[in-house]
Amino acid sequence: MNYQVLQNRIERVVNKILSSIVDPDLKKLVEEKAFLTGGCFKAIWHGEKVNDYDFYFMDRESADKFKELITKGLEKPETTPFTNQDQLKLFGFNSPFNTSKSEFAITFMLEEEFKVQFITKYVGTPEVVTGRFDFLHTQNYYVLKHSVFKVNYPVLQAKELVFNEKATHPVHALKRLKKFLAQGWTIEDSEIIKMAEAINKLDMDTFGNWKEQTAAMYSDYQQNGIVIFNNNIATEKTKQNLIKWVD
Repeated sequence: MNYQVLQNRIERVVNKILSSIVDPDLKKLVEEKAFLTGGCFKAIWHGEKVNDYDFYFMDRESADKFKELITKGLEKPETTPFTNQDQLKLFGFNSPFNTSKSEFAITFMLEEEFKVQFITKYVGTPEVVTGRFDFLHTQNYYVLKHSVFKVNYPVLQAKELVFNEKATHPVHALKRLKKFLAQGWTIEDSEIIKMAEAINKLDMDTFGNWKEQTAAMYSDYQQNGIVIFNNNIATEKTKQNLIKWVD
């Protein structure tokens, strides 16, 4: 794998997704206000299975507009389809505004093979959004409108985990660590210490923060956070300290 091959693969997938969007307003919104980022870059580079393609929006207005257009398309799917359903099919939603999952993302299946997620929980420029991510190898992105392609080639190639000290969910990073180690990534002790320091700075004394930190980056983050808590993974001392219950 090399840089140009990676870029070509990413561009082909993005173009396939765009060509599958029938509604002109929806397509224009995605083209002008969305960007691709996350683990797909790492998976393609190392010849792994791509779990999903994650798109984020530049601002809150665009994310809300996306949900609005999807809802409009669902009202009369036979007369106003928003995508070619044989290629890009809405997955697991009847109405984005009537499901807790829509707080995180709206999910499609691309040709019944790849999951495509349009994240609505977090918004911002590529720098702002990826600045929240836990490890440097996850911060690659492709901006559709200007075909801006940013990849940290040395980090991908080395397969060495480098923790982002500005990550907003270090507990989630700790949970993900074992997955990356199983995939053959390595991590220096200094990076683990950085993770510990970041976790130590967190306010975990509300149930809302507990859910956010333990499972926020997954579409089922609310339920997952509750399950983790109720299954006694939290110590009794931690539970006693959660004196404010914020849903």
